[in-house]
Amino acid sequence: MNLVKISPTVTAAQRYDPRFTKLLKQSEAFFNCRKPCCFGEKFRAMLCLHEGAHAYFARKAGATNIVFHGPEMFWDSRPEYNRPAISKSSVSWDEPVGGFTGETAKADLAGFICRREMTDSPNDEIAISSDIATCRGRFDRYIGTGDEAFKKLLKDVEAALLVDLKSPSIRAEIWAEAKRFEKQIFPAPKLTSDMLRAKRLGWMP
Repeated sequence: MNLVKISPTVTAAQRYDPRFTKLLKQSEAFFNCRKPCCFGEKFRAMLCLHEGAHAYFARKAGATNIVFHGPEMFWDSRPEYNRPAISKSSVSWDEPVGGFTGETAKADLAGFICRREMTDSPNDEIAISSDIATCRGRFDRYIGTGDEAFKKLLKDVEAALLVDLKSPSIRAEIWAEAKRFEKQIFPAPKLTSDMLRAKRLGWMP
């Protein structure tokens, strides 16, 4: 099953670069892995939680046009890189009426905070930095009162999210959103006759 999209910005020459084809093949194998013991299975679940948390709080803030995006291959053309890369997944939305507020900031920051609080697998620094950078971009566009004000916002929003996550019902709704993300972006493969036979014989879970 082809789960990894290729960005329309990728040229034909880049598409057939050996480095690109190798990374694409590795990424497809990784995201298609369905073995319970496979690292890819756990990574996919954590990724869905991260994006599901963004989506849940975006809905709560009144955002519209919430769209799930799966992994996408692109070419990183920055001079210091100039190589193929992959965007693992994301959620986008149209900002609610009223612009940037503490509630919309929750949507930006919920991914890494929810994963940290709800699992034993916290995000890496790249994902954390990306969420904070997205929040900072909105903050600067709508408020723009400097570093100290932004630091205070981060502290206040994190405290509010921690209060939210004390609620079992909110946690359950976040996991439900994560399941929706998984179902849309990483649908279970259709069982072929060979796969059904293998399941009957106990060769696969």
